[in-house]
Amino acid sequence: GDLEAALAAWQALGGAGAPERAVALGLGRTLLSLGRFEEALAALDPVLTPDAAALAGAAAYYLGRLGEAETRFRAVLVARPDHASASFGLAVVLVEKGDLAQAKATLDRAEGLHLADPSWPLAVEAVLAEREGGAAAAGPLYDAARAANPTNWFVDWAQGRGLLETGEPSEAQPYLLSALSAAFEFTDTVDRLGLTALQLGDAEASRRYFEESASREPTPVRMVYVAAARLFTRQSRMQVQR
Repeated sequence: GDLEAALAAWQALGGAGAPERAVALGLGRTLLSLGRFEEALAALDPVLTPDAAALAGAAAYYLGRLGEAETRFRAVLVARPDHASASFGLAVVLVEKGDLAQAKATLDRAEGLHLADPSWPLAVEAVLAEREGGAAAAGPLYDAARAANPTNWFVDWAQGRGLLETGEPSEAQPYLLSALSAAFEFTDTVDRLGLTALQLGDAEASRRYFEESASREPTPVRMVYVAAARLFTRQSRMQVQR
């Protein structure tokens, strides 16, 4: 799609001798949008600018490395207290860590900062509202964030995750599928779709999702889910045969 074309363009510019810092920043931003987070970090780390460091913080967040993401965002804000992306990124991390008071304070300080993508402040507010009041309170904010930027797949991922965590897998599934189609490399979405399918009683789909995530990043937890999904699949087939 357009992101793949953009990636190819940045790679071509790099080979053509364009300014290294600009190319690395564009390459990192595009890889981040594609969900290729390790590659994004590799591209961004050599670029010693606040913008690159904030994007690297986002990549660390998506990789599940909250401590690293927080450290990166805070380092940016020491150098540039008015850096919008780092401010909103830090607020997201603090919500994930359960520090809602600090997250709200960070969000309040960031209010009024210009952010190129207007969906992010709304998305952060939605996640915060979800943690404080549940999915119903967050729904209108997610809708507003999606309207502000329909290409920000974090919005669908976050809303799907929240619905799954509150026991609504059938409502979560479309949002998670949308997030997966936009950022296929984001393994967390594959895991959550596996859990969604498991809760909905779809043994075959659950097995496929967990096998896919385990093939990408094998971990003990994923291997347990794979074993459980395979057992569930066998039991379902036996019931059908009877």
